[in-house]
Amino acid sequence: MQVLHDLFGNPVEQSNKTPTEKAKPKPRAKVQLNRRQIWSDAGYLADIEATEDDLSLIALSSPIENAIIERLESALQMVPKLKNGEWVYDGLFWDYKIKKPIIGDREFGQRGSILRESTQYLIQASARKVLDESYVDTGSWVPTHASLVFSKRLRMALPYEDPYEILKAFTAIISQHDYLDESRKGESVRRAIKRERIREQRAAARKDRKAQAGSNEAVLKTA
Repeated sequence: MQVLHDLFGNPVEQSNKTPTEKAKPKPRAKVQLNRRQIWSDAGYLADIEATEDDLSLIALSSPIENAIIERLESALQMVPKLKNGEWVYDGLFWDYKIKKPIIGDREFGQRGSILRESTQYLIQASARKVLDESYVDTGSWVPTHASLVFSKRLRMALPYEDPYEILKAFTAIISQHDYLDESRKGESVRRAIKRERIREQRAAARKDRKAQAGSNEAVLKTA
């Protein structure tokens, strides 16, 4: 079995079995793909036991994490490859189709060529740096799977696509901070809201203390 690595060069646990029926979405008019559930319940993560707390975390995090990955897929011009309403699993990762090529001034080159191999190493190193600068913990779910999606996109890239434009699209999404995601470095909507809430709570507490002090003074004057 071919070993799958993330952008940090760490081997990712894989299962020698295809995803279970439980992990696959049922055919519908429009298939809703819960990546957090599918990627955590099958394939290379199938043998990891999930605790009750883990399942609660998955349920709470899914909408946020799905949105980030979906936005990344869209930027990379990727769309899940479906067969009979189910996401195709290629033995390494879930498969995709390229919606349209990402063209620029440079070309990736033919698969297996020295030019392509060396360029891919440079691109992956740059992607790792972006993840390091964007996330507190690059081993958390979103950056781990963002790196796998990006690696998949590089493997799929057509010879005439521009790898630097692909990296540019990846960077544009990963470096954004408008996600409700506490695992990111820098500013985020959640941190901004939390900071504003704390500021309001402190202002209300100061107001209560002043009111209480004023009440105490009035009591002392009338005593």
